[in-house]
Amino acid sequence: MFADKSIFNEAAYIGEELMKDRYFSDIDRKCYTVIKTVQDGDFYLEEAMDLYGVSQTDIENYVSKRILKELDSFFATCSAKSKTIAILDIISEMYKNYFNPIDKDATEVFMHFEKLSNNIQNDKIRV
Repeated sequence: MFADKSIFNEAAYIGEELMKDRYFSDIDRKCYTVIKTVQDGDFYLEEAMDLYGVSQTDIENYVSKRILKELDSFFATCSAKSKTIAILDIISEMYKNYFNPIDKDATEVFMHFEKLSNNIQNDKIRV
């Protein structure tokens, strides 16, 4: 997976082998590696994505799946309906915290989130 294996030690190879399991697809493994190398300061995001053959869409999908997995795990003891509403509320807060200052149409997004939440709450949409 590494471009020049001569610069990495044995631990890097062991780490790669440990990540090879049936729950981690090849693209997820690459995305994880891209994110880790960027966090470690080894590469800039664009460099790492190019090096590992990962697109921006791949990274976005991977990160969103990881966030949703964490949220799903956090609300594991809740009913499907309660979990979905709670996760929707968190996504709404995330949007508010990040985009509200720059999005003049944010109220439309929040109105949609509220309508969706109400529809789930009133069983108009089943989860």
